[in-house]
Amino acid sequence: MNKSAESAVPLVRIGIAGFGTAGRSFVPAIKSNPGFELVAFAEPAPHIRSEIATELGAAAYASLSDMLAHPGLDAVYIATPTVMHEEHVSQALLAGKHVLVEKPMAVNVAHARSMVDAAKAAGRVCVVGHSHGYDLPIQEMRRLIAGGTLGRVRMVNTSCYTDWMLRPRRNDELDI
Repeated sequence: MNKSAESAVPLVRIGIAGFGTAGRSFVPAIKSNPGFELVAFAEPAPHIRSEIATELGAAAYASLSDMLAHPGLDAVYIATPTVMHEEHVSQALLAGKHVLVEKPMAVNVAHARSMVDAAKAAGRVCVVGHSHGYDLPIQEMRRLIAGGTLGRVRMVNTSCYTDWMLRPRRNDELDI
């Protein structure tokens, strides 16, 4: 990690692999956090690569392996289809990058274990996103529980409503 010249906040230079819905939705969080800088992304579709490179000013690569050679890249957000997660996480870890992988982590437990083992072997962090733990309702729930205001907790139910089910899907996501 490099230090930002403007502040004492550690600057994490991040790349995104896959610029579908998940990859695009991560950009505002990166842009709004002074500790992160989007420096590169990998996207196989040329028209998307061109559009995003112009829009964001980040280096554009046709493949993850090409992006991993980007100078100064500290971490990678893997936002590719789930069936590719094991391969892509392993590539990033072998290249010495920290990894945030989109949920679901893997298509099966064996692939998930393989990623965990690869992170341990590389001495790098591999985190599965996203977590609602930082959402305001969850933070408030924690405050109430920790404060004991409601007494002993016996059960918690939560619901999170979004447009996720209505978003466009790739053919492989619909192939049962």
